[in-house]
Amino acid sequence: MKKILTLLLLFIVTINYAQVPLTVSYNGTDVTNQNIHLRSDETMYLPISNNGSVSMNVTVEITSINVPHKAPVLQVCWEACYTPSAPQSVGTRAIAAGDNSGNNFDVFYSPDGNTNPANITFHIYEAGNSADYISLTLDTEIVGINDINQNNIVSIFPNPASNFFKIKIPESSFNSELIISNIIGKTVLKRELKVSETKIDTRNYASGIYFVSVISEGKIIDTKKLIIK
Repeated sequence: MKKILTLLLLFIVTINYAQVPLTVSYNGTDVTNQNIHLRSDETMYLPISNNGSVSMNVTVEITSINVPHKAPVLQVCWEACYTPSAPQSVGTRAIAAGDNSGNNFDVFYSPDGNTNPANITFHIYEAGNSADYISLTLDTEIVGINDINQNNIVSIFPNPASNFFKIKIPESSFNSELIISNIIGKTVLKRELKVSETKIDTRNYASGIYFVSVISEGKIIDTKKLIIK
Protein backbone atom coordinates (compact mmCIF):
# COMPACT_ATOMS: atom_id res chain seq x y z
CA MET A 1 0.00 0.00 0.00
CA LYS A 2 2.84 2.39 0.90
CA LYS A 3 4.52 1.67 -2.44
CA ILE A 4 1.28 2.43 -4.32
CA LEU A 5 0.89 5.77 -2.50
CA THR A 6 4.50 6.69 -3.31
CA LEU A 7 4.01 5.97 -7.01
CA LEU A 8 0.77 7.95 -7.03
CA LEU A 9 2.53 10.93 -5.40
CA LEU A 10 5.31 10.82 -7.99
CA PHE A 11 2.71 10.74 -10.77
CA ILE A 12 0.94 13.80 -9.35
CA VAL A 13 4.23 15.72 -9.01
CA THR A 14 5.09 14.86 -12.60
CA ILE A 15 1.78 16.23 -13.81
CA ASN A 16 2.14 19.45 -11.82
CA TYR A 17 5.59 20.11 -13.25
CA ALA A 18 4.84 19.06 -16.83
CA GLN A 19 6.21 21.45 -19.41
CA VAL A 20 3.56 23.17 -21.52
CA PRO A 21 4.17 22.28 -25.21
CA LEU A 22 4.02 25.90 -26.38
CA THR A 23 6.70 28.21 -27.75
CA VAL A 24 6.64 31.78 -29.03
CA SER A 25 8.94 33.18 -31.72
CA TYR A 26 9.93 36.51 -33.20
CA ASN A 27 11.43 36.80 -36.69
CA GLY A 28 11.85 33.01 -36.73
CA THR A 29 13.76 32.84 -33.44
CA ASP A 30 12.46 31.12 -30.31
CA VAL A 31 11.99 33.80 -27.62
CA THR A 32 10.07 31.65 -25.13
CA ASN A 33 10.57 32.84 -21.53
CA GLN A 34 12.81 35.69 -22.66
CA ASN A 35 12.90 39.49 -22.41
CA ILE A 36 13.19 41.09 -25.84
CA HIS A 37 13.29 44.65 -27.13
CA LEU A 38 9.91 46.32 -27.62
CA ARG A 39 10.11 47.80 -31.11
CA SER A 40 8.70 51.27 -31.70
CA ASP A 41 6.18 52.15 -34.43
CA GLU A 42 6.27 48.68 -35.97
CA THR A 43 3.92 45.75 -35.53
CA MET A 44 5.73 42.86 -33.83
CA TYR A 45 4.32 39.51 -34.99
CA LEU A 46 4.82 36.77 -32.39
CA PRO A 47 3.67 33.35 -33.67
CA ILE A 48 2.75 30.87 -30.93
CA SER A 49 3.48 27.23 -31.77
CA ASN A 50 1.68 24.18 -30.41
CA ASN A 51 4.37 21.50 -30.24
CA GLY A 52 2.05 18.94 -28.70
CA SER A 53 0.13 16.06 -30.26
CA VAL A 54 -3.39 17.46 -29.74
CA SER A 55 -5.15 20.73 -30.49
CA MET A 56 -4.99 23.30 -27.68
CA ASN A 57 -7.13 26.28 -26.74
CA VAL A 58 -4.44 28.81 -25.95
CA THR A 59 -4.95 31.80 -23.67
CA VAL A 60 -2.77 34.92 -23.81
CA GLU A 61 -2.80 36.94 -20.61
CA ILE A 62 -1.09 40.23 -19.77
CA THR A 63 0.30 39.76 -16.27
CA SER A 64 2.31 42.98 -15.98
CA ILE A 65 2.19 46.25 -17.90
CA ASN A 66 4.00 49.55 -17.52
CA VAL A 67 3.39 52.16 -20.21
CA PRO A 68 4.14 55.91 -19.85
CA HIS A 69 0.98 57.88 -19.21
CA LYS A 70 -0.74 59.78 -22.05
CA ALA A 71 2.00 59.71 -24.70
CA PRO A 72 2.15 56.25 -26.33
CA VAL A 73 -0.19 53.91 -28.08
CA LEU A 74 0.03 50.21 -27.18
CA GLN A 75 -2.17 47.65 -28.95
CA VAL A 76 -2.19 43.90 -28.37
CA CYS A 77 -4.07 41.52 -30.68
CA TRP A 78 -4.87 37.86 -30.07
CA GLU A 79 -8.50 36.77 -30.13
CA ALA A 80 -9.37 40.46 -30.44
CA CYS A 81 -7.38 43.72 -30.34
CA TYR A 82 -7.02 45.72 -27.12
CA THR A 83 -5.39 48.90 -25.89
CA PRO A 84 -4.59 47.60 -22.42
CA SER A 85 -3.64 49.70 -19.41
CA ALA A 86 -3.75 46.99 -16.76
CA PRO A 87 -3.22 43.20 -16.53
CA GLN A 88 -5.94 41.28 -18.35
CA SER A 89 -6.64 38.27 -20.55
CA VAL A 90 -6.59 39.08 -24.24
CA GLY A 91 -8.52 35.98 -25.22
CA THR A 92 -8.36 32.31 -26.11
CA ARG A 93 -8.10 30.68 -29.53
CA ALA A 94 -7.37 27.19 -30.83
CA ILE A 95 -4.03 26.10 -32.28
CA ALA A 96 -3.91 22.70 -33.94
CA ALA A 97 -1.25 20.16 -33.02
CA GLY A 98 2.02 20.94 -34.78
CA ASP A 99 0.70 24.28 -36.02
CA ASN A 100 1.30 27.93 -35.09
CA SER A 101 -0.84 31.02 -34.79
CA GLY A 102 0.83 32.88 -37.68
CA ASN A 103 0.22 36.63 -37.44
CA ASN A 104 -2.69 36.36 -35.00
CA PHE A 105 -0.62 37.44 -31.96
CA ASP A 106 0.95 40.86 -32.40
CA VAL A 107 1.95 43.95 -30.46
CA PHE A 108 2.15 47.54 -31.71
CA TYR A 109 3.80 50.28 -29.62
CA SER A 110 4.15 53.96 -30.55
CA PRO A 111 5.90 56.06 -27.87
CA ASP A 112 5.17 59.34 -29.68
CA GLY A 113 8.47 60.81 -28.50
CA ASN A 114 8.13 59.60 -24.91
CA THR A 115 11.48 58.19 -23.78
CA ASN A 116 10.28 56.78 -20.44
CA PRO A 117 10.66 52.98 -20.16
CA ALA A 118 7.79 50.69 -21.06
CA ASN A 119 7.32 46.95 -20.66
CA ILE A 120 4.64 44.32 -20.95
CA THR A 121 4.73 40.68 -19.80
CA PHE A 122 2.55 37.89 -21.18
CA HIS A 123 1.72 34.45 -19.80
CA ILE A 124 0.66 31.97 -22.50
CA TYR A 125 -1.02 28.71 -21.49
CA GLU A 126 -3.66 26.12 -22.27
CA ALA A 127 -7.06 27.50 -21.29
CA GLY A 128 -7.99 26.47 -17.74
CA ASN A 129 -4.40 25.67 -16.76
CA SER A 130 -2.84 29.05 -15.94
CA ALA A 131 -0.34 27.49 -13.53
CA ASP A 132 1.55 25.83 -16.42
CA TYR A 133 2.63 28.62 -18.77
CA ILE A 134 5.34 30.13 -20.90
CA SER A 135 6.16 33.82 -20.65
CA LEU A 136 7.38 36.68 -22.81
CA THR A 137 8.40 40.19 -21.79
CA LEU A 138 8.73 43.09 -24.23
CA ASP A 139 10.87 45.83 -22.75
CA THR A 140 12.08 49.18 -24.14
CA GLU A 141 15.12 49.02 -21.87
CA ILE A 142 16.43 45.78 -23.39
CA VAL A 143 19.05 46.77 -25.98
CA GLY A 144 20.74 44.73 -28.69
CA ILE A 145 18.03 42.27 -29.71
CA ASN A 146 16.30 42.88 -33.02
CA ASP A 147 16.91 46.63 -32.85
CA ILE A 148 17.24 47.12 -36.58
CA ASN A 149 17.49 50.90 -36.52
CA GLN A 150 20.28 51.11 -33.95
CA ASN A 151 22.23 47.87 -34.33
CA ASN A 152 24.64 47.81 -37.28
CA ILE A 153 26.71 44.78 -36.35
CA VAL A 154 25.59 42.90 -39.49
CA SER A 155 25.30 44.16 -43.06
CA ILE A 156 23.49 42.56 -46.01
CA PHE A 157 23.72 43.54 -49.68
CA PRO A 158 22.27 43.92 -52.21
CA ASN A 159 18.91 44.70 -50.66
CA PRO A 160 16.48 44.27 -52.40
CA ALA A 161 18.00 41.02 -53.68
CA SER A 162 17.17 38.95 -56.74
CA ASN A 163 19.36 35.85 -57.11
CA PHE A 164 21.53 36.20 -54.02
CA PHE A 165 22.64 38.43 -51.19
CA LYS A 166 25.81 38.61 -49.12
CA ILE A 167 25.93 38.88 -45.36
CA LYS A 168 28.92 40.44 -43.63
CA ILE A 169 29.68 39.96 -39.94
CA PRO A 170 32.52 41.16 -37.67
CA GLU A 171 35.28 38.79 -36.59
CA SER A 172 33.83 38.69 -33.07
CA SER A 173 30.72 37.01 -34.53
CA PHE A 174 32.48 34.17 -36.36
CA ASN A 175 30.92 30.73 -35.69
CA SER A 176 27.49 32.28 -35.16
CA GLU A 177 24.26 31.03 -36.73
CA LEU A 178 22.28 32.60 -39.56
CA ILE A 179 18.48 32.26 -39.53
CA ILE A 180 16.27 33.54 -42.34
CA SER A 181 12.53 33.67 -41.68
CA ASN A 182 9.58 34.81 -43.76
CA ILE A 183 6.95 37.39 -42.84
CA ILE A 184 4.86 34.88 -40.82
CA GLY A 185 7.85 33.75 -38.77
CA LYS A 186 8.59 30.45 -40.55
CA THR A 187 12.28 29.62 -40.76
CA VAL A 188 13.40 29.08 -44.36
CA LEU A 189 17.16 28.72 -43.79
CA LYS A 190 19.59 27.95 -40.99
CA ARG A 191 23.35 27.80 -41.48
CA GLU A 192 26.57 28.45 -39.64
CA LEU A 193 28.58 31.59 -40.32
CA LYS A 194 32.32 30.91 -40.13
CA VAL A 195 33.81 33.75 -42.19
CA SER A 196 33.34 37.50 -42.47
CA GLU A 197 31.32 37.39 -45.72
CA THR A 198 28.89 34.69 -46.88
CA LYS A 199 26.90 34.52 -50.10
CA ILE A 200 23.32 33.21 -49.85
CA ASP A 201 21.46 31.91 -52.91
CA THR A 202 17.86 33.22 -53.01
CA ARG A 203 16.73 31.93 -56.41
CA ASN A 204 14.33 29.44 -54.83
CA TYR A 205 12.77 31.99 -52.47
CA ALA A 206 9.38 33.54 -53.20
CA SER A 207 9.32 37.30 -53.63
CA GLY A 208 8.55 39.17 -50.43
CA ILE A 209 9.89 40.35 -47.08
CA TYR A 210 12.26 38.21 -45.00
CA PHE A 211 14.14 38.71 -41.75
CA VAL A 212 17.83 37.81 -41.51
CA SER A 213 18.99 37.16 -37.94
CA VAL A 214 22.44 36.35 -36.58
CA ILE A 215 22.49 34.27 -33.39
CA SER A 216 25.56 34.11 -31.13
CA GLU A 217 25.67 32.15 -27.87
CA GLY A 218 21.90 31.70 -28.00
CA LYS A 219 21.14 35.42 -28.38
CA ILE A 220 20.15 37.53 -31.37
CA ILE A 221 22.94 40.02 -32.02
CA ASP A 222 21.30 41.67 -35.03
CA THR A 223 18.34 41.33 -37.40
CA LYS A 224 17.96 42.89 -40.81
CA LYS A 225 14.91 43.13 -43.06
CA LEU A 226 15.55 41.65 -46.51
CA ILE A 227 13.40 42.20 -49.58
CA ILE A 228 13.55 39.58 -52.34
CA LYS A 229 12.24 40.64 -55.73
